[in-house]
Amino acid sequence: MNSKNKNNLSDLTVIIPSVGRSKELNKTVLTINNGKNKPKSIIIVIPKAEIINLDIIYQKNLSFYATNDYGQVKQRVIGFNLSKTKFTMQLDDDCLISQESILKLKKNIIKLGKKNCVGPIFLSKKNEPLHKFNNKILINILSLIFNIPIGLNKMGKTNYTNLNFGIDPNYTKKNLNQVQWIPGGCKLMYTNDLIKYNYFHFMGKAYYEDIIHSKILKEKDIKMWIIKNSICKTDTVNFSYNEISFIRNIVKSNFQKSILKYWLWLMLVVLKKSI
Repeated sequence: MNSKNKNNLSDLTVIIPSVGRSKELNKTVLTINNGKNKPKSIIIVIPKAEIINLDIIYQKNLSFYATNDYGQVKQRVIGFNLSKTKFTMQLDDDCLISQESILKLKKNIIKLGKKNCVGPIFLSKKNEPLHKFNNKILINILSLIFNIPIGLNKMGKTNYTNLNFGIDPNYTKKNLNQVQWIPGGCKLMYTNDLIKYNYFHFMGKAYYEDIIHSKILKEKDIKMWIIKNSICKTDTVNFSYNEISFIRNIVKSNFQKSILKYWLWLMLVVLKKSI
C-alpha cells in the first residue's frame, strides 16, 4: 500500500444507516469531517419517506441513498454494496468518532491485514466506559451457565446467541485486544470482507444484530479486534422493560424455546442493566 494512503482516509467510505430523526446525525457527520483528513465518501442510507425529516449541513463528500427499506441492517447492507473504496466503516447515526480515531482503526487493520475487523472503545458522552467491567458473584455464576468465562476473561466474550461483554479500557493494558464480538455502532473492515446480505430477519429495533454479525465473521474466519486508543462516543444504552416482549422473540429463537434459560438470561440482563 502507498505509504501516503496509510496516513489518510482517502480510501475509506463511511456507511451510516438512518431514519433521519436522530438529533445527532448532523453532529456525527461534522465530527467525521472535522479536519483535513476526511473520508473519501460518507453515505447515509435512509428510507424515502424519512428524507423530509433530515436536517443536515451539506458536505462535499456526503451523499444519500433513498430506499424503500426500513431496518438498520438492511440499510447498512445497501450502503456496503455502494462502497467503492478499499476500506469501509459502518457507523450508527448517533455515534461520534474523530478522524484521529478512525485513522487509528485503519492503521491497525493495515497491520493485521485482510480477514480482520476492528472497532473502537465506546465511551458515553460523559467519558465513562460504555462497557463497564462487573465482577459480581451472581453475574459470574450466570456467565458460566451461558458458557462465558468469569473475571477479566469475560471482557470481549460472547456465546454468539444472547450474551456479550465489552472491553472496559480501565481493565486492559493492551492497545490491540482480540475479541469474539464488536459492537455494531462502529466497525472498520476491508470492503472485500464485508457481509453484504441481510442477516437480521426480525422487524423492529436490531437487538443483538452485532452478535449475529460477529458469529458470521467468525464462521468466515475473520478475526475481531478492539483498539483501545480509538474512541467512539455515544449515549448510554439503557435496558428498556417495555421492549421485553420484542426481545424475547429474538432470544427464544436462539435458546430453542428454553424457558429456564430465557429467565436466567433475563435475570442477567437486568443485573447488567443494559442490552
